[in-house]
Amino acid sequence: MGTKVAVALLVVLAVLILWRLSSRTPPAVSFNEEAMVLRQGECALAIPMKKIEIRHLTADALAIDRTFATFYNGYTLVDEKISMPAHYTFGQALDAVVSEVFRLKELKTLARNGKMALYEGLREDGTPLKVLAIFKGKSDLELLYPINDTFEETVRHCLIEGKKAQGPVVVNVVEGENDETLPLSDWNEKLFELELIVNKDM
Repeated sequence: MGTKVAVALLVVLAVLILWRLSSRTPPAVSFNEEAMVLRQGECALAIPMKKIEIRHLTADALAIDRTFATFYNGYTLVDEKISMPAHYTFGQALDAVVSEVFRLKELKTLARNGKMALYEGLREDGTPLKVLAIFKGKSDLELLYPINDTFEETVRHCLIEGKKAQGPVVVNVVEGENDETLPLSDWNEKLFELELIVNKDM
């Protein structure tokens, strides 16, 4: 009798593990050697890229992976994944974190679907910046930027609304944009003082 119960428990456990593995949703933003892939709801887009570069950074307790995706028309997007070890959490709301790391003023929410939000604010030089923030958990965040006006339509339709593409994806290059002038986030040490951005749970 004990053996039958043990076997039954093992079967149930195996079914639960398989269910968890199969129910995992693919990431909203991912990359392969040839394309940036966007997935959300009914949307599944593969946008061809010319090149991709990945840089690994650290700041205090943060591990930061920056992926630079350059499309064939010269438009470059940065996909930034930020993660923290156990017992660390973000100490501010998502919009406040975005505002701090990009030093944005007059931040406003352009669109939201619960776990992700599209923001726009003004940089220190007065130029606008649009950022898609994906809150993946209390210790994990993903930022996609700079989103130009044309690519915003794709982000809204695919990632925010989760709908199938209705036509070609538009990723027109911003005039004068290049790797040297990209508005990269700044996770400097001051952001961790007084636990304004990152909290450590004791």
